[in-house]
Amino acid sequence: MCIVFWSDTPTYSLVVASNRDEFLARPTTDAAWHSWDPRSLADEPDERRRTLSGLDLSAGGTWFGISLAPENGTGNDRERRMHFATLTNFTEEIPPGPRPSRGQLTRDFLDHVSSSSSSDSTLENYLPVVEKQKQEYAGFNLVVGEISRPFPADSASQETQVQLAYVSNRENPRKRARVLPPLPHAGVETVAGSDGSKRVRAVSNATLEVEEGEEEWPKVKGGAAALEQVLREIERDGLSKEEQEKELVKGMYRVLSTAHPSPILHRTHLRHTVLTLLLVERETGRVIVREREAYVLDEERRPKWSGKERVFEFSL
Repeated sequence: MCIVFWSDTPTYSLVVASNRDEFLARPTTDAAWHSWDPRSLADEPDERRRTLSGLDLSAGGTWFGISLAPENGTGNDRERRMHFATLTNFTEEIPPGPRPSRGQLTRDFLDHVSSSSSSDSTLENYLPVVEKQKQEYAGFNLVVGEISRPFPADSASQETQVQLAYVSNRENPRKRARVLPPLPHAGVETVAGSDGSKRVRAVSNATLEVEEGEEEWPKVKGGAAALEQVLREIERDGLSKEEQEKELVKGMYRVLSTAHPSPILHRTHLRHTVLTLLLVERETGRVIVREREAYVLDEERRPKWSGKERVFEFSL
């Protein structure tokens, strides 16, 4: 069952862990740089291939991706920007009749910003578009973000900045697409802040904020607590940056692999589980995307364990 966790640390301005479950028979591509054409896949970005994600070959969208915006500004006012989008679906009966694929929501955001060099391509300008269209889709949670970094790298103020936003069409009708408050990191008590935020936030098959009378999903509550424990451990153990990253990656994969709500009892229950991690270093702008797959279909259409991992790394 799909789930997304996100947070930050003193070292990373953004930490994202995502578990996507899909039917094994649904065709998708591995994560790669592309221009939304499965024939354009590449290991490195270029002027044409500015989006990094897997592709849903049935509907043409994606479930998790990043895109690079063309460099904005001139001289000392230049900045580099990256955009991030992920979604989870609601498990519900979908009424008959045509409707757009939910994976198109992430594609629209990533494609829009990767093709524009204007500084006006902000969350505040984009969110009203999604808000207007959201009832056309089956149930979804959409998390999008803008990551920016001043240029050149020796700028006096070079910390990587992150702004995230959220929209769902299954929230209370009074709630709209909105920019989220920043998360606290090390040294801040995180049971709940004045705005109800926690250090680790997550969405799965329910909305981001629990409404009165609703119960928080156990896998969301337990997974967020487990990831927060991972963050606390690496921060207090005096590890080097390399060791910290190694333990963080290991801990994030462990949290994702235990987030399934029930054991898989039969091969027909198997899903093509894709575990995806995104790390953005606060001081350097270094970006790491890791994708690991679990079960795939072999040549005889039987499920088998894969465990294959792909790693992408670059700097803003």
